[in-house]
Amino acid sequence: MEIVRMDEKGRIQLTKKLREELELKPMEALEASVKDTTITIRPFKVRKISRRQDPLDWLLSHPAHVDKKKLKKINLEKLEDEAWTP
Repeated sequence: MEIVRMDEKGRIQLTKKLREELELKPMEALEASVKDTTITIRPFKVRKISRRQDPLDWLLSHPAHVDKKKLKKINLEKLEDEAWTP
């Protein structure tokens, strides 16, 4: 067990030993929870969501990749005309 201190802003600094043991990197997200008088802090792991379960969550977590070079080549006026032409 390691003893850590909280500063006046409520920040807790984990010791190097703890960070290495959990393989934590700077700015890595941690999940914190409280039960009775116990605080639990653990690495935050993103849960994989199946598209079939919740399509909106899947789309928000998988944004489309846009190639800026290809985007510049698209003639938006021509595309708009094609969309409105029966």
